[in-house]
Amino acid sequence: ILCCTFGIASRNDDMIKRGVMNMLAGSLICLGIGAMIGLCTIPYYQELHISEDWGEFIKNEELVVSSEMIERGAPSGLLMGLAVAVPSGVGVTLAVTTSG
Repeated sequence: ILCCTFGIASRNDDMIKRGVMNMLAGSLICLGIGAMIGLCTIPYYQELHISEDWGEFIKNEELVVSSEMIERGAPSGLLMGLAVAVPSGVGVTLAVTTSG
């Protein structure tokens, strides 16, 4: 986000492209590592019956599931994360590019 914002501010198309590519690469790396960790931990969670309907999994009173965990999987939770991440990146860019 920092590279894209700085590229936009300085009107440098190459920097914008580099920023977008770095964000995509970082997202793919995070997704890949998360998938690998998930695959490695699946054998330890078979007793929770995760393969059943997700709604039933959440309603199971024996599991400790917080509202934060439920909201992170909802589209509105993703939008809230985006609403925090983009202004944060812009704020960092402004802090780096200005003198104060």
